[in-house]
Amino acid sequence: MSRQSNVEVYLHFVWATHGREHIIEGELKRPAYRCIASVARSIGCTLLALGGVADHVHLLMRVPSTIAICDIARRIKSNSSRLIRDNVSGHGGFAWQGGYGVFSLGREQVGAVKAYVNGQAKHHATGSVWPDWEETGREDEDADDG
Repeated sequence: MSRQSNVEVYLHFVWATHGREHIIEGELKRPAYRCIASVARSIGCTLLALGGVADHVHLLMRVPSTIAICDIARRIKSNSSRLIRDNVSGHGGFAWQGGYGVFSLGREQVGAVKAYVNGQAKHHATGSVWPDWEETGREDEDADDG
């Protein structure tokens, strides 16, 4: 009888639209989130929370040990931006910024981070954001257009 590995890795990702454009709202929000969720599932991640505001998104995921963190971000960002450009009318130039933020957490932190991700609109409206967890990388990076 062989033993299976027990891997429990939780990561919180955050990244912004290219130029911090306020465009993930209205007609774009639902298809953008659907694209992100679909790509995350396709690479073996379990999406626990997805939220954000008009210029950036947060993802809380349980991730497999078989894929590098940089590959998770690259694949979700590039594939979702391509799906948005190809399938959402009027958004043929959509792109994410080049950088991203990623933070590891333990099982005991999942509930609090899930609430934070799901409550993004409220946190930004009331100024109760977690500043360190809003950092998406350098602003002068090129777009990640897939």
